[in-house]
Amino acid sequence: MADQISGYVNRVVFHRDDFYILAVAVQDSNIAGVKRIETVRGNLFGLLQIKSGVSIQLEGTWQEDPKHGHQLVVRTWQPWARSSEDVSLFLHTCIDGFADVALADLVADAYGIRAFAQLSTQPVVVQELFRSHDIHEDDAEDALRGWQQTLASRDLSELLREGGLGAFDVQAAIFRFGSEAPTVLRENPYRLMEIPTLSFPKVDRLARAMGVGADDLRRVEGAILWGLHSS
Repeated sequence: MADQISGYVNRVVFHRDDFYILAVAVQDSNIAGVKRIETVRGNLFGLLQIKSGVSIQLEGTWQEDPKHGHQLVVRTWQPWARSSEDVSLFLHTCIDGFADVALADLVADAYGIRAFAQLSTQPVVVQELFRSHDIHEDDAEDALRGWQQTLASRDLSELLREGGLGAFDVQAAIFRFGSEAPTVLRENPYRLMEIPTLSFPKVDRLARAMGVGADDLRRVEGAILWGLHSS
């Protein structure tokens, strides 16, 4: 079972592409107001960027690094907030499509800490909120699409990591299948063979880890598609 912490980014120690080493001020749920600083490292797939002050929930495994000591190695992340200000900062900083802080403030003020759930489960309602405040249709669509694609990238990265696929492969799959990529690939991981840069052995390793049998028709079709690409 994965360990979980929630808190605020105290400092970005290192950053390259999706990989981060962070010092996180963890909010201790047992003692109100008490925080401790923990080191966190790993890929935060989907997030546009992250900076000091951003609130976030991180899931992973604690490890003892010989050089750097106690660290949480991140497996995935969740949006987390204790206030509408936290929501606004997370959206404005981390989500493509919320570059206009006024847009992030609008969502945060309207829904408070329920904003993340509202964006995920009631996008039509959020779109009505944008329309009622005369937000340009293109800006509204960019914000909602940015949220959907952020979560899709996160979920897809967790899925594809089982087969040893990396950040470039995640982005290629999002480009090919859009925000529905996690659903599409859970139904048929061999759809990844539609991406020319991926090989059958790599995709097959992922699919077998997901429980696809050796005689499964999807596997046969994936092998045929790879053969056509390779010829």
